[in-house]
Amino acid sequence: MPQKREPDVIEKVAGTSKSLDTEARETSDKAPGETPTKQTDSTEIRSTGSQTTGGAPGRGTTKPSEKTPLASQPIDKSKQASSRKISDANIGHVRRVVAGNPNTPLTVLSRLAEDDNYYIRRTVAGNPKTPVEMLEKLSMDYCPEVRLGVAENPHTPRETLAFLADDNAIDVRYGVAENPHMPEDILLKLARDENPYVRYRALKTLQMLVY
Repeated sequence: MPQKREPDVIEKVAGTSKSLDTEARETSDKAPGETPTKQTDSTEIRSTGSQTTGGAPGRGTTKPSEKTPLASQPIDKSKQASSRKISDANIGHVRRVVAGNPNTPLTVLSRLAEDDNYYIRRTVAGNPKTPVEMLEKLSMDYCPEVRLGVAENPHTPRETLAFLADDNAIDVRYGVAENPHMPEDILLKLARDENPYVRYRALKTLQMLVY
């Protein structure tokens, strides 16, 4: 490849210096406070690219200090979790109110009787409008609190109460013993219970029935 002649290089350098001199004279001729006209050339492009940070020259990458405040603020996950817990608590409260309402439709009560929250099922068990079939099913619930709700329901049938009188949980038997609608023969059986609190509660209920 043929080499460039030295005079050509000198002419280019000279041409560049002439353009710089011309720009300097034009700037000095401007009135004070008047912005000189910018000339875009390869020299200016290279200088602009060298002033940018965090990227290739000429791409104009934004400096870290110019980021928006929202992008630099971290997300507070604790506030999000707290809001979620409050929302879940409100929904749970509404379900409990519906489960204990005597005017709640049976289709809704049926769904709430299978709720994952034991307290919802316990509230359904204590609802005076809960059907007998549903009470019988809830009397076999794994949670003692739910079975206790069935024992305290005034409309629980005799057969279900007799079943709960033999419950393994003391609290359930105590709930059966304090039910004023309890048949006398079941109360007499609980008056001989192995637990003294259950015996005392059964005797108190028998005395209420006499008077």
